[in-house]
Amino acid sequence: MWSEVWVVAAGFGSGGGMFGWSGGGWGALLWRSGALAVLTVLAFIMLGDAVRDALDPKLR
Repeated sequence: MWSEVWVVAAGFGSGGGMFGWSGGGWGALLWRSGALAVLTVLAFIMLGDAVRDALDPKLR
């Protein structure tokens, strides 16, 4: 609240309520970022297994 008052008093405007809305949404952001990281790691693991299966002469 006070950050909005200071910004408006300084003549910059409030940014359309940007400061007042900054407290929410962290859960969704962390969930999506974590899921993307897990999927990326799994993709690299599967790619590594596929390359090993293709190049390892002992498995043929």
